Amino acid sequence: MGAAAEGVPNPGNKVGVIVLIGMVLVALIIGVLIGWWLSASAISALAADRAADRQKTIDASANLLGAVLQKLANVSGHKQTEKGIAILGDAHDIFTTAASLRSIAFQNFSLCNAMSNTTFHDLQMPPNVTANYSASCSKYPPLLKEVDPFRRGEISITGFMTTVEDLLTALMKLDNAIVGDP
Repeated sequence: MGAAAEGVPNPGNKVGVIVLIGMVLVALIIGVLIGWWLSASAISALAADRAADRQKTIDASANLLGAVLQKLANVSGHKQTEKGIAILGDAHDIFTTAASLRSIAFQNFSLCNAMSNTTFHDLQMPPNVTANYSASCSKYPPLLKEVDPFRRGEISITGFMTTVEDLLTALMKLDNAIVGDP
């Protein structure tokens, strides 16, 4: 009995070691797969959060533009009443409609379409208002070109907001022209 125990390996121990190694490998593979799945889920969730943040930025920009357009509606309506310039009543209606829209593209379409353009280029419209209206409408196309690339993450927030700022500045100059006693 002593000789067999000392020099001859027990076949049962080899099977146990192989089973143990197999179990460790299976556990390792399962661990790697679970880790990969969790990483993929985390990356997907992070990407979804970033996309949601970009959409919130676009929506907030449209809301801010809407607020400025509403101010333009109020100012033009007030000036129409104060000065009796009937064409400013038409401008009030255009601004009111554009302000009610929560899409940059729809605001552009409402404010800068052919009928609105005719109103703002009417001879009764003060020339400084016409010039600033045209300048404002020229700022929408560059912004519209950036909305989808920004939504996809191809443009930085800094670049997008710079273009929003350019449009806001043009609209505020239009506001100043209307307020400036046409």
